[in-house]
Amino acid sequence: MSHSEQKIEEFLSQLAEALEMEQDQISLDSKLSELDWDSLAIISAIAIADKCFDVVISIEKLSECKTINDIIEITHEN
Repeated sequence: MSHSEQKIEEFLSQLAEALEMEQDQISLDSKLSELDWDSLAIISAIAIADKCFDVVISIEKLSECKTINDIIEITHEN
């Protein structure tokens, strides 16, 4: 099942806020290695995914992600 555009936009907005960035500075294609991707960002991404998509993703799965789109994709698996 695909997530709605609205939920994806909400995820991007909240993730940008957690990373202390403007939303237009990140996109689905943004590479996590090019962002301020630290342990706090990882925990924030897990919490935001839970809020936006009602799914809990594991740190192990999240650590395999290279882009923001990869995070969205693993939310489909749960």
